[in-house]
Amino acid sequence: MLKREVRFRHGTNKQAGQPGLFIRFRSRTQTNVAILLLLFAPVVYAQSSGEATKVEPVSATSAASPDTVRELLAVRPPQLMIASGDSIRVEVFEIEKYSYTPRVDGEGQIAIPLVDSVKVAGLTASEAEKLIADRLEDRGMVKNPHVHVTLVDQPSQTITISGEVFKPGVFPAYGAKTLIGGISLAGGLKDTASRNITLLRPTTGQTYVINLGDDPKTALAANIPLFKGDTVIVGVAGVVYVLGAVKNSGVYRLKSSSSTTLRQAIAMAGGAGYEAKLNKTVIIRNDDGRQTEIPFPINKNVSKPLNDITLESNDIVYVPTDTGKAAVKGGGLGIAAILASAALYRP
Repeated sequence: MLKREVRFRHGTNKQAGQPGLFIRFRSRTQTNVAILLLLFAPVVYAQSSGEATKVEPVSATSAASPDTVRELLAVRPPQLMIASGDSIRVEVFEIEKYSYTPRVDGEGQIAIPLVDSVKVAGLTASEAEKLIADRLEDRGMVKNPHVHVTLVDQPSQTITISGEVFKPGVFPAYGAKTLIGGISLAGGLKDTASRNITLLRPTTGQTYVINLGDDPKTALAANIPLFKGDTVIVGVAGVVYVLGAVKNSGVYRLKSSSSTTLRQAIAMAGGAGYEAKLNKTVIIRNDDGRQTEIPFPINKNVSKPLNDITLESNDIVYVPTDTGKAAVKGGGLGIAAILASAALYRP
């Protein structure tokens, strides 16, 4: 796809003696688009010793590669150990009414019927099962007992789910098991949630951005196992700016459940007006700190396949009118006002 670059140059306003921003276009971009770029150029300048110094923008963390996702999927969580403060459920299948849920005391012991005190801290559930079974058999209480131990509450082993979920909080690590499981414990994703999920893993000191795709429930990355201490942060979905010959120019959220396309964004803005020149539609996108103009002629011929393109966060969609440059120039101040308000909008 053809992309036309828009370059920015920073210099000094000779008349006022103050730093200024100059734009040189390598395409015949309309006046309105120039105003958009002035308001949303992702370049920050700092002034030092009377001279303007260019500060390059910091790129956002990109989503984990497929190889990284496969590596995360391959990591097996360590076996959970019973610790002081944990609650466990002890059941003996041969004794119908034998079901007890003790909490492990400060010395790592539990007190259960027929056995008295048993030290279980530092054991896995299966190891605790064998120990309790041996004690029951040694006491002559049950012959060949089948003991089942499950973790009910582990205050020492938790994960944190925060951000755009319905019930953010701290949850038992054993109950989450997977990324999508942890999100489900927190009530699921809100409509405003981004599909990019940040995973902080203190045990390795790594931070990952996981893309759950159009359907988080079926995404391969949704099965990434969670470990104790992990923090999952669900961000807010991005926005796009739809301007020009549409019924309701403004700021619109990207969908979290699926990708948002150019045609869908125009539909969210009430659709194109009768004067819209859809074959001259332009998308302004930030690519690695540079604004680029992507011409995308929308096909209106129903006899041909519908063309479309997936939008990215902070894309600016501009639909010009058929009335030419004069009308575009006349509407420049209106669009500038819209974007000045949009600049204050934060989802």
